[in-house]
Amino acid sequence: MALANSAANLNRYVYDPQQMKLKLACCAYFHAENAGWQAPYFATAVAIQAAQAHAELDPFADLLGAPADETIPPNGLRTNPDDMLNVLHLFKQTGSQPSAFAGEECARIEKMSPCPFVIANSDEKGATVEFSFAGCVPSTAMMRVLTDVTHPKLGGGVFLLLKIPLIPGVSQNVELANRLNIAELTNWTRSRSFGAWCKDVENKDPLDGIAYVCFIPSLAKMDGLLENEVLQMAARARWLHEYLQVPDTGPDDMPLRMRALELIMKRFKKS
Repeated sequence: MALANSAANLNRYVYDPQQMKLKLACCAYFHAENAGWQAPYFATAVAIQAAQAHAELDPFADLLGAPADETIPPNGLRTNPDDMLNVLHLFKQTGSQPSAFAGEECARIEKMSPCPFVIANSDEKGATVEFSFAGCVPSTAMMRVLTDVTHPKLGGGVFLLLKIPLIPGVSQNVELANRLNIAELTNWTRSRSFGAWCKDVENKDPLDGIAYVCFIPSLAKMDGLLENEVLQMAARARWLHEYLQVPDTGPDDMPLRMRALELIMKRFKKS
Protein backbone atom coordinates (compact mmCIF):
# COMPACT_ATOMS: atom_id res chain seq x y z
CA MET A 1 0.00 0.00 0.00
CA ALA A 2 2.87 2.36 0.80
CA LEU A 3 4.24 1.71 -2.69
CA ALA A 4 0.80 2.07 -4.31
CA ASN A 5 0.44 5.50 -2.69
CA SER A 6 3.77 6.59 -4.17
CA ALA A 7 1.81 7.06 -7.43
CA ALA A 8 -1.11 8.79 -5.67
CA ASN A 9 -3.14 11.24 -7.72
CA LEU A 10 -5.82 13.22 -5.86
CA ASN A 11 -6.74 10.24 -3.65
CA ARG A 12 -5.02 7.97 -1.18
CA TYR A 13 -5.22 4.37 -0.05
CA VAL A 14 -5.98 4.15 3.67
CA TYR A 15 -6.07 1.00 5.76
CA ASP A 16 -8.34 1.01 8.81
CA PRO A 17 -6.89 -1.61 11.19
CA GLN A 18 -9.99 -1.60 13.43
CA GLN A 19 -12.43 -2.45 10.62
CA MET A 20 -9.75 -4.25 8.56
CA LYS A 21 -10.79 -2.31 5.48
CA LEU A 22 -8.80 -0.72 2.68
CA LYS A 23 -10.34 2.29 0.99
CA LEU A 24 -9.65 5.22 -1.32
CA ALA A 25 -10.23 8.62 0.24
CA CYS A 26 -9.77 12.36 -0.19
CA CYS A 27 -10.83 15.40 1.81
CA ALA A 28 -11.27 19.13 1.21
CA TYR A 29 -12.21 22.11 3.36
CA PHE A 30 -14.95 24.39 2.02
CA HIS A 31 -15.82 27.94 3.04
CA ALA A 32 -17.42 30.95 1.40
CA GLU A 33 -14.17 32.20 -0.16
CA ASN A 34 -13.08 28.96 -1.86
CA ALA A 35 -16.35 27.13 -2.59
CA GLY A 36 -16.72 28.57 -6.11
CA TRP A 37 -13.40 27.40 -7.53
CA GLN A 38 -12.74 24.38 -5.29
CA ALA A 39 -16.04 22.63 -6.08
CA PRO A 40 -14.99 21.51 -9.60
CA TYR A 41 -11.53 20.57 -8.29
CA PHE A 42 -13.07 18.35 -5.61
CA ALA A 43 -15.50 16.89 -8.16
CA THR A 44 -12.49 15.93 -10.28
CA ALA A 45 -10.96 14.08 -7.32
CA VAL A 46 -14.25 12.26 -6.65
CA ALA A 47 -14.65 11.23 -10.31
CA ILE A 48 -11.10 9.84 -10.40
CA GLN A 49 -11.69 8.04 -7.10
CA ALA A 50 -14.81 6.23 -8.36
CA ALA A 51 -13.14 5.15 -11.60
CA GLN A 52 -9.93 4.14 -9.83
CA ALA A 53 -11.81 2.08 -7.23
CA HIS A 54 -13.64 0.08 -9.92
CA ALA A 55 -10.49 -0.38 -12.02
CA GLU A 56 -8.30 -1.57 -9.15
CA LEU A 57 -10.83 -3.50 -7.03
CA ASP A 58 -10.21 -6.98 -8.45
CA PRO A 59 -6.38 -6.74 -8.58
CA PHE A 60 -6.22 -5.56 -4.95
CA ALA A 61 -8.71 -8.17 -3.77
CA ASP A 62 -6.63 -10.90 -5.41
CA LEU A 63 -3.37 -9.47 -4.06
CA LEU A 64 -4.64 -9.25 -0.48
CA GLY A 65 -6.80 -12.37 -0.57
CA ALA A 66 -9.70 -10.31 0.78
CA PRO A 67 -13.35 -9.98 -0.30
CA ALA A 68 -14.53 -6.83 -2.04
CA ASP A 69 -16.56 -4.42 0.12
CA GLU A 70 -19.59 -4.17 -2.17
CA THR A 71 -23.26 -3.30 -1.79
CA ILE A 72 -26.09 -4.13 -4.17
CA PRO A 73 -27.92 -1.06 -5.56
CA PRO A 74 -31.70 -0.80 -4.93
CA ASN A 75 -32.32 -1.37 -8.65
CA GLY A 76 -30.20 -4.52 -8.69
CA LEU A 77 -26.80 -5.33 -10.16
CA ARG A 78 -25.70 -3.44 -13.28
CA THR A 79 -24.69 -5.59 -16.20
CA ASN A 80 -22.79 -2.70 -17.86
CA PRO A 81 -20.60 -0.20 -15.96
CA ASP A 82 -21.66 3.44 -16.03
CA ASP A 83 -19.90 5.35 -18.82
CA MET A 84 -18.62 7.93 -16.30
CA LEU A 85 -16.15 5.28 -15.09
CA ASN A 86 -14.25 5.82 -18.36
CA VAL A 87 -13.11 9.20 -17.06
CA LEU A 88 -9.54 7.91 -16.58
CA HIS A 89 -9.24 7.51 -20.35
CA LEU A 90 -10.30 11.13 -20.82
CA PHE A 91 -7.66 12.35 -18.36
CA LYS A 92 -4.94 10.28 -20.00
CA GLN A 93 -5.96 11.45 -23.47
CA THR A 94 -5.65 15.08 -22.35
CA GLY A 95 -2.43 14.20 -20.56
CA SER A 96 -0.78 13.02 -23.78
CA GLN A 97 0.12 16.66 -24.43
CA PRO A 98 2.85 18.60 -22.54
CA SER A 99 1.88 19.52 -18.97
CA ALA A 100 -0.68 22.32 -18.77
CA PHE A 101 1.05 23.51 -15.57
CA ALA A 102 4.40 24.29 -17.21
CA GLY A 103 5.04 27.97 -17.81
CA GLU A 104 4.13 31.11 -15.90
CA GLU A 105 2.12 29.10 -13.33
CA CYS A 106 5.37 27.57 -12.03
CA ALA A 107 7.49 30.70 -12.46
CA ARG A 108 5.17 32.73 -10.21
CA ILE A 109 5.74 30.52 -7.16
CA GLU A 110 8.89 32.18 -5.82
CA LYS A 111 7.19 35.60 -6.12
CA MET A 112 4.24 34.65 -3.90
CA SER A 113 3.04 37.27 -1.44
CA PRO A 114 2.54 36.80 1.43
CA CYS A 115 5.42 34.36 1.37
CA PRO A 116 4.64 31.02 3.12
CA PHE A 117 8.14 29.57 2.75
CA VAL A 118 11.73 30.12 3.87
CA ILE A 119 13.22 30.00 0.39
CA ALA A 120 12.06 29.09 -3.11
CA ASN A 121 13.44 28.72 -6.62
CA SER A 122 11.23 28.32 -9.66
CA ASP A 123 11.18 28.49 -13.42
CA GLU A 124 8.73 27.52 -16.16
CA LYS A 125 9.38 23.80 -15.64
CA GLY A 126 8.92 23.52 -11.87
CA ALA A 127 9.91 24.76 -8.44
CA THR A 128 11.66 23.88 -5.20
CA VAL A 129 10.26 25.34 -1.98
CA GLU A 130 11.41 24.98 1.64
CA PHE A 131 9.13 25.42 4.65
CA SER A 132 10.25 25.96 8.22
CA PHE A 133 10.48 22.73 10.25
CA ALA A 134 12.23 23.62 13.50
CA GLY A 135 14.03 21.15 15.74
CA CYS A 136 15.37 18.98 12.91
CA VAL A 137 18.39 18.69 10.66
CA PRO A 138 17.93 20.35 8.27
CA SER A 139 15.36 22.67 9.83
CA THR A 140 13.17 22.77 6.72
CA ALA A 141 10.77 20.52 4.81
CA MET A 142 11.23 20.60 1.04
CA MET A 143 8.49 20.69 -1.57
CA ARG A 144 9.23 19.97 -5.23
CA VAL A 145 6.94 20.87 -8.13
CA LEU A 146 7.64 18.78 -11.24
CA THR A 147 5.89 19.20 -14.59
CA ASP A 148 8.04 16.76 -16.56
CA VAL A 149 6.81 13.63 -14.72
CA THR A 150 3.89 11.68 -16.20
CA HIS A 151 1.41 9.53 -14.30
CA PRO A 152 0.97 5.94 -15.56
CA LYS A 153 -2.84 6.30 -15.61
CA LEU A 154 -3.45 10.04 -16.02
CA GLY A 155 -0.63 11.14 -18.31
CA GLY A 156 0.77 14.68 -18.05
CA GLY A 157 0.19 17.17 -15.25
CA VAL A 158 2.16 18.22 -12.20
CA PHE A 159 3.74 16.09 -9.49
CA LEU A 160 3.98 17.55 -5.97
CA LEU A 161 6.44 16.04 -3.50
CA LEU A 162 6.98 17.02 0.15
CA LYS A 163 10.05 15.58 1.87
CA ILE A 164 10.52 15.99 5.61
CA PRO A 165 13.83 16.04 7.48
CA LEU A 166 15.05 13.53 10.02
CA ILE A 167 12.97 13.93 13.18
CA PRO A 168 14.57 12.97 16.50
CA GLY A 169 12.82 9.96 18.03
CA VAL A 170 10.49 9.38 15.03
CA SER A 171 10.82 6.36 12.74
CA GLN A 172 9.73 7.36 9.26
CA ASN A 173 8.38 3.95 8.30
CA VAL A 174 5.33 2.75 6.37
CA GLU A 175 3.32 2.40 9.59
CA LEU A 176 3.77 6.13 10.19
CA ALA A 177 2.71 6.86 6.61
CA ASN A 178 -0.58 5.01 7.07
CA ARG A 179 -1.15 6.64 10.47
CA LEU A 180 -0.67 10.09 8.93
CA ASN A 181 -3.03 9.23 6.04
CA ILE A 182 -5.74 8.35 8.57
CA ALA A 183 -4.99 11.31 10.84
CA GLU A 184 -5.26 13.84 8.01
CA LEU A 185 -8.79 12.64 7.31
CA THR A 186 -9.88 12.87 10.96
CA ASN A 187 -7.92 15.87 12.30
CA TRP A 188 -8.32 19.57 11.66
CA THR A 189 -5.28 19.96 9.38
CA ARG A 190 -6.40 23.07 7.42
CA SER A 191 -5.05 21.50 4.21
CA ARG A 192 -6.72 19.45 1.49
CA SER A 193 -6.08 15.71 1.70
CA PHE A 194 -5.42 15.27 -2.00
CA GLY A 195 -2.53 12.84 -2.41
CA ALA A 196 -0.92 10.59 0.21
CA TRP A 197 1.88 9.94 2.66
CA CYS A 198 3.87 7.03 1.30
CA LYS A 199 7.24 5.33 1.04
CA ASP A 200 9.90 7.77 -0.14
CA VAL A 201 11.00 5.96 -3.28
CA GLU A 202 14.14 8.12 -3.43
CA ASN A 203 15.29 6.78 -0.05
CA LYS A 204 17.53 3.74 -0.53
CA ASP A 205 16.51 2.24 2.81
CA PRO A 206 13.48 -0.01 2.01
CA LEU A 207 12.16 0.28 5.57
CA ASP A 208 12.70 3.96 6.27
CA GLY A 209 11.85 7.34 4.79
CA ILE A 210 8.41 8.72 3.94
CA ALA A 211 7.19 11.58 1.78
CA TYR A 212 3.92 13.20 0.71
CA VAL A 213 3.00 12.95 -2.96
CA CYS A 214 0.18 14.27 -5.10
CA PHE A 215 -0.32 14.20 -8.86
CA ILE A 216 -2.68 16.72 -10.47
CA PRO A 217 -3.69 15.92 -14.08
CA SER A 218 -3.55 18.63 -16.72
CA LEU A 219 -7.33 18.57 -17.11
CA ALA A 220 -7.68 19.83 -13.52
CA LYS A 221 -5.60 22.98 -14.13
CA MET A 222 -6.99 26.30 -12.89
CA ASP A 223 -5.31 29.70 -12.68
CA GLY A 224 -3.44 30.09 -9.41
CA LEU A 225 -3.82 26.41 -8.47
CA LEU A 226 -0.09 25.78 -7.98
CA GLU A 227 0.28 28.79 -5.69
CA ASN A 228 -2.68 27.53 -3.67
CA GLU A 229 -1.08 24.08 -3.47
CA VAL A 230 2.07 25.67 -2.04
CA LEU A 231 -0.06 27.27 0.69
CA GLN A 232 -1.73 23.91 1.33
CA MET A 233 1.63 22.14 1.63
CA ALA A 234 2.86 24.84 4.03
CA ALA A 235 -0.20 24.17 6.21
CA ARG A 236 0.51 20.42 6.01
CA ALA A 237 4.09 20.93 7.20
CA ARG A 238 2.87 23.02 10.16
CA TRP A 239 0.25 20.41 11.07
CA LEU A 240 2.78 17.58 10.87
CA HIS A 241 5.17 19.48 13.15
CA GLU A 242 2.39 19.85 15.73
CA TYR A 243 1.00 16.33 15.29
CA LEU A 244 4.38 14.68 15.87
CA GLN A 245 5.08 17.11 18.75
CA VAL A 246 8.43 18.12 17.32
CA PRO A 247 10.16 20.64 19.65
CA ASP A 248 10.73 24.12 18.27
CA THR A 249 14.38 23.93 19.29
CA GLY A 250 16.89 21.29 18.36
CA PRO A 251 20.36 20.74 16.95
CA ASP A 252 21.85 23.64 15.07
CA ASP A 253 22.37 22.55 11.48
CA MET A 254 24.30 25.67 10.43
CA PRO A 255 27.73 24.00 10.85
CA LEU A 256 26.56 21.18 8.57
CA ARG A 257 25.36 23.66 5.96
CA MET A 258 28.62 25.61 6.11
CA ARG A 259 30.60 22.37 5.74
CA ALA A 260 28.49 21.37 2.73
CA LEU A 261 29.06 24.80 1.17
CA GLU A 262 32.79 24.46 1.77
CA LEU A 263 32.90 21.09 0.00
CA ILE A 264 30.92 22.46 -2.94
CA MET A 265 33.31 25.42 -3.31
CA LYS A 266 36.32 23.07 -3.28
CA ARG A 267 34.79 21.01 -6.11
CA PHE A 268 34.18 24.15 -8.16
CA LYS A 269 37.81 25.21 -7.69
CA LYS A 270 39.07 21.79 -8.82
CA SER A 271 36.90 21.88 -11.94
